[in-house]
Amino acid sequence: MAGPGADKRSVVVQPSLTAGYKGFSVNFWGNLDTNPYSRTDASYSSTWTETDFTISYSKTFGLVTAGAGYIYYGLSAPNAGAPDPLDSQEVFASCGLNILLSPTLTVYKEIDHYHQWYFLLGISHLFTFGDAVGLKLSASVSYLKSEDEATYPEINDQGVPTGDQFSNFHDGVLAASLPLHRRNT
Repeated sequence: MAGPGADKRSVVVQPSLTAGYKGFSVNFWGNLDTNPYSRTDASYSSTWTETDFTISYSKTFGLVTAGAGYIYYGLSAPNAGAPDPLDSQEVFASCGLNILLSPTLTVYKEIDHYHQWYFLLGISHLFTFGDAVGLKLSASVSYLKSEDEATYPEINDQGVPTGDQFSNFHDGVLAASLPLHRRNT
């Protein structure tokens, strides 16, 4: 038997805007859930739950691309009446190889409240069509290592914290996108 609100449908919109120049980039990303799920209150309206700001720099040295950056996560409550979670901050470093499938490892360190490391290994390939459109296929897998059982605990099969820190594979993603680009001539 489904709980209250389980039959609700939601559209999640995640707009993103990135500007880059000579290795530097700035990104704004947001999350809007048009009908977030709640066990207690299914009567609230659309909710903007997160706004992220990222600034980074990367440079290519032959077959290697290295980068570093900072991310600020502005977090809001996932539903009306819930407390806002603490905002979060991370620094990261990445290293990629400019070969077939472009393997890249990025390591994130949370420096504010959530005391964790996040390791992301990804591959991707861009197929270009003409001067303006491409097809990007990518895959990634991540590992999360918590340093604090209070902010990121291990959860057992019944959904109850075990008292231990979470340390395990976290997620895997397969993605396809149609990026717009301009070839340099």
